[in-house]
Amino acid sequence: MKIFLKYFVIWLLSTLVLAPLTSIAHDAQSDQDLPIVLAQAEVPQKSPEISEESSWISNGKDLGPWWNQNPKKYEPIPRPLLCHVEASYTYSEKTGNTEQTGNKGNFALILRKGILTSDTNYTISKADTTMSLNGVSTSLNDQFLREIMTLALTERLSLGVGAAWERNASQYIENRVSYFGGLMGVVVDSPNLNVWMSASYGFSDMEYMNENIQKGKYADFPSVEDYDYNTLYFLQKLHWDITETISFSENANYVFDLDNSDYYNWKLGLSLNFKLTKAISFLTSYTIRYENNAFNNAVQDYLDEKRQTERGIGDMEKKDTSLSFGIKVSF
Repeated sequence: MKIFLKYFVIWLLSTLVLAPLTSIAHDAQSDQDLPIVLAQAEVPQKSPEISEESSWISNGKDLGPWWNQNPKKYEPIPRPLLCHVEASYTYSEKTGNTEQTGNKGNFALILRKGILTSDTNYTISKADTTMSLNGVSTSLNDQFLREIMTLALTERLSLGVGAAWERNASQYIENRVSYFGGLMGVVVDSPNLNVWMSASYGFSDMEYMNENIQKGKYADFPSVEDYDYNTLYFLQKLHWDITETISFSENANYVFDLDNSDYYNWKLGLSLNFKLTKAISFLTSYTIRYENNAFNNAVQDYLDEKRQTERGIGDMEKKDTSLSFGIKVSF
């Protein structure tokens, strides 16, 4: 079942990516003779605006924040390939298994062709860190890459498939590769507030950083084998335009291990944006992450046993928190 789902997701992602390319080429040829008309979404309390586009690609500036809307909200559905880019840099502080101050960068690219939307997100953070468990100072490099493709079925419901890769040194995760597919629904759709929720089935492969524990007095820690498991993946997103210059965003996800009900992880991210110009914002964000998996349970069991005969034995933290401040560019 895992192999079937893996190749099905890869096939579906490839199909969803390649299918609009033919359409783009066709539209580009047609655009030589016919103008493209874009209509703003029919959002309550806002009058639709119509503008002409002569290019096969557009940032959709006349559509408002289209990346927060279901494509079927627009009538007619815009023909150009819509593109939205966000990039941010933040300085962060983090507590948990690591005491950390560092730098983090995030890049998001959202593309839309018709009723198909691609959402690519990449985050990288580098920091000089002291590990709480063994007191060793080191440099950490955490990375996260996720691609989600959604196909709008109705104005409130979309079909989505995706894949993600993660490296999280503070939780001793060398690699986590995940594939998932499911449905995403619009829960609240108003001019200033949007809420989405999704539920997906998938599976993940985990590789752990055993060698990062097996140092000094913990050198006899027995390695934990790589772990693969089926998952239920729940995602919830919220965007609230408090004023014309202040907005609040919230992202939450919960991953439940179907093979072992004791294992799960969740993450909550809160962000407050203050718009300085049309494209530049100051942001502050707070993130909480909890990870309960085979590795950190094995480490804690090992530490508890070792504590019976030795002093100065640390603990394995399952929760990390971080507070960040920085600048975001959006266009």
